[in-house]
Amino acid sequence: MLRSLYSGVLGLKAHQVRMDIIGNNIANVNTLGFKKSRVTFKDAFYQMLKSGNRSEGDQGGVNPSQVGLGVTLGSVETMHTQGNLQNTGKSTDLAIDGEGMFILKDPRGGWVYTRVGNFDFDAKGFLVNDQGFKVQGYNAVNGSLSSTLGDIVISEYLQPKATTEIKFKNNLDADASPGTTVTLSKEIFDSVGHSHVIDITLVKENTANTWKYTISHADGLGITNLDGYLVFDTNGKIDQTQTSLANGTTLPQLFKNFSFDPADPDADVVSVYPDFSEVTQFGSDSTIIAFSQDGNASGTLNEITVQTDGTIIGDFEGGVRRIIGQIALASFTNPAGLQKVGNSLYRETENSGEGIPGSPQTLGRGTIVANALEMSNVDLAQEFTDMVVTQRGFQANSRTITISDELLQELVNLKR
Repeated sequence: MLRSLYSGVLGLKAHQVRMDIIGNNIANVNTLGFKKSRVTFKDAFYQMLKSGNRSEGDQGGVNPSQVGLGVTLGSVETMHTQGNLQNTGKSTDLAIDGEGMFILKDPRGGWVYTRVGNFDFDAKGFLVNDQGFKVQGYNAVNGSLSSTLGDIVISEYLQPKATTEIKFKNNLDADASPGTTVTLSKEIFDSVGHSHVIDITLVKENTANTWKYTISHADGLGITNLDGYLVFDTNGKIDQTQTSLANGTTLPQLFKNFSFDPADPDADVVSVYPDFSEVTQFGSDSTIIAFSQDGNASGTLNEITVQTDGTIIGDFEGGVRRIIGQIALASFTNPAGLQKVGNSLYRETENSGEGIPGSPQTLGRGTIVANALEMSNVDLAQEFTDMVVTQRGFQANSRTITISDELLQELVNLKR
């Protein structure tokens, strides 16, 4: 009789814990990035009334007889399913579509992790969450991302950078007669950000598949190594060996760097590599262009955009766009093993494994969605259904205690 009383008590305790979890889920139905929890039960233990015996001779086997002694808590699991994404229109609001977590530096030491990307820049340019924890990622130097994880910090001022390379592409007409001339211009920059315009003239040589280029400065400044050659193979592509020989360079360099003095005591001599390696010579009109150069003038940051791979692009004055950083995500072998520490933050545990930082869209990490935030993954319909089931379970266990008490009362009343 007492066994059923204690089974009922254990049932009440277990269902109370389940109700606590459901209540917390419902309370966080509108919490950004919240991941709901669920409870599982398991039977507690058993009292053996009669053990089982195997079949021997004419005697058949006998199954064991056991009386269960209640229920206990099996687990409380965090469900890392995807929450819906809500558009906010704010460029520093970031959501993760898929696996992974944002990495934040805890001021007390170590890293913490979150799915909530409501970030902002502080007065010093650090990207932080609403508690001031610094977001981790990869900063860029002159448009090139570092491979070292660190605090993402963005300057609102773009430093000037001298041009070191010009890239050319598109076609030179293979049917052009010797002496045919193609001209184009390109803006480049010196070390203090002053703009210069150079003119590039290409002339078809008498030698088959060969063009000579000459570079001049629009302002008349003298240029060193102002000319060179493009030698094509019979497939219309740059013949690297012959081009290198014609220009007196050593592979893999194909063309000579040209340089000029900006005639400014504050600026250094500019040395630029003219990269014609993507130019072709096919039987169609000449469409060659100087499509990019890596220098820039100084300028202030107008706005930023975050791409799906976490790359942060800065739009500066003068139409300059530069990579200025990249958001990192951490992946875990077992995300359900992370420990919730409040404020929508998680910490590693021995069972979650260490967070492995890396770029979004790599090794199973999700995609960054800018101008959006991830909502809670709580399903109210499911929670209310679970609440009803939990309530009935609690009532049934309380009835077990009531009936057991009545039976004990009947037993006591046998002797009056």
